Amino acid sequence: MYGEVVPDPAWLRALGTFDVVALENGGRVEDASDRFYSPAVNTIRPGRPQKMDDGWETRRRRDRGHDWIRYRLAGRSRLVALEIDTAYLKGNSAGWASVSVRDGDDADWREILPLTRLQPDTNHRFILPDPATATHARVDIHPDGGITRLHLHGTLTTQ
Repeated sequence: MYGEVVPDPAWLRALGTFDVVALENGGRVEDASDRFYSPAVNTIRPGRPQKMDDGWETRRRRDRGHDWIRYRLAGRSRLVALEIDTAYLKGNSAGWASVSVRDGDDADWREILPLTRLQPDTNHRFILPDPATATHARVDIHPDGGITRLHLHGTLTTQ
């Protein structure tokens, strides 16, 4: 099946808190720094990963940069928690990650998860001390490696 998911906003509001970046809820990947081993869209697919290539794995960098993925959320959302999963990535998971959001196409990025150490083959869960309103999100991994899933838990706003 080809096309773009168009969620029913009334249904999503009735759910309360849900994964606002999930592909099945209307989230999508807008861009990514690396598509060498696997597509970045794998990070928002349904369910837990079943093997290493169910996630997003990047090639090793030879410079001082880092890799990133930029997402559009299902709609303008109030985020309260997030998960970064590195399941099945044992020797090649990202060492560090940060998450930023923006509210609108031209808004400035605001960090909601500072640069945080990640463990291999682990689902990392974070409750946001201050909920954030956003239409876009960006995960930055340092220096490279990969993640298998990103979940941004929140509710749709009325605007």
